[in-house]
Amino acid sequence: MQLRVIDTIEEFKAIESAWEALWKQSSSTVFQAFSINIEAYMQLLYQNTLQLILLEEKKSLKAIFPCYIDANKTLRFINDDHFDFCGPIISEGAVSNKLFKLFAKFIQENKKVTQVHFKNLFNTEISSLLNYHFKKRKSLFSEVQHCLIDDFKEWGQLTSSEKSELKRIKNKFSEATTIKLTAFPKKGLESLMSLMVKQGLRKQNFYNKSFIHWMESIFKKGLMEVWRFEQDGQLLSLSCHLVTKDSRIVWIDFYDPKPYANIAHYICFLENLEEKPISLGRGTYSYKMNNFNAMPVDLYSFYYSKSSLAFFISEIKRACKSYIKSLIN
Repeated sequence: MQLRVIDTIEEFKAIESAWEALWKQSSSTVFQAFSINIEAYMQLLYQNTLQLILLEEKKSLKAIFPCYIDANKTLRFINDDHFDFCGPIISEGAVSNKLFKLFAKFIQENKKVTQVHFKNLFNTEISSLLNYHFKKRKSLFSEVQHCLIDDFKEWGQLTSSEKSELKRIKNKFSEATTIKLTAFPKKGLESLMSLMVKQGLRKQNFYNKSFIHWMESIFKKGLMEVWRFEQDGQLLSLSCHLVTKDSRIVWIDFYDPKPYANIAHYICFLENLEEKPISLGRGTYSYKMNNFNAMPVDLYSFYYSKSSLAFFISEIKRACKSYIKSLIN
């Protein structure tokens, strides 16, 4: 097996067909598709060093690690701050010790990289192989979960009190409607974002103009759906979904802070969707867990450092963060 690196946009564009063919043969999510990654890099991460790591065997592409190197010389997955599920794209049946042994050797010899931080790993087999083949100064942990629901239409998984509460919310918005949009609602997103920032529900710069522009580009490529929820002509919510391979991820919501508006929108579209199961995205927020009986599923982070001191500091920071989180919860 051979390894090679792509670090230019021209080379990135040139492997589109090979990437897409590999992606279709893998168990990867929409977050590993070619278009969403190249658009994210070109529009959001272009000031960082591109580092696509390809592994091939007998001239056949077996895996791609879609990464970049940040200003701290950390190898990360493209757009890991916003991608709910991250990981390498690996051909079905090609996940192996040999592949990850070669990857680990490459990282240890790569002078451009001093550490690896892979967030939101959704595949436990890949997480375990990373943890095994990096022998020292490494850690594997879960800091976040995503929410999964199955067959919501009949509400069969809910208790009587939960059903009654959802019916009450649904009746409160009985005149509201939801539609899947055919044009990107840029002004609507900006308007709702402004309301959320004022209420402290979002940080001012989290979804900036570059991010909204990137969302528009993946909407136009058909990777994202936007559902609009309104009542009496008033926009209440916009819900952005990533859809592919018979799966759906409810990714980002922009909503009016009006009580129960976003929950009502969830009820409305969940009752009409065909996919099973559906991911409600990262975060076990109370409105997901309490209203829809979602199942929490761990996402993992893998960290490796070439420096013992840097690794020690990272572990101390993580322990402190975990302790503070336990006090808040």
